[in-house]
Amino acid sequence: HLTIVGLGDAALPVSFHSPAQECSVASPFWGSIPELIEVISLEQTGKITMLVEHFALDDAAHVYELLHEGKIKGRAVITPSD
Repeated sequence: HLTIVGLGDAALPVSFHSPAQECSVASPFWGSIPELIEVISLEQTGKITMLVEHFALDDAAHVYELLHEGKIKGRAVITPSD
C-alpha cells in the first residue's frame, strides 16, 4: 500500500500492469488553499500544535506497523537517509 500525502508537480502513470497487482495507492486531500493557510497560521501562532514524528526511510516497515497499531500520535514523516 502506498499513501501519497501532499501535492507535487508530477504525474503517477497508471496502466493495467502498473502499479503491481494487489497494490493500492491513496492520495488523501484535505481542505481548500485558504483553509490550509489558516491551519498553518494557527500553528505558527501557537493556537494549535501539529503532532509530527520523523523517521528514517530504513524504518518505514516498522513505522507502518506503529501506525497500524495506533501508536503514533499525529503524522509520521519518513525521509530518505543521507
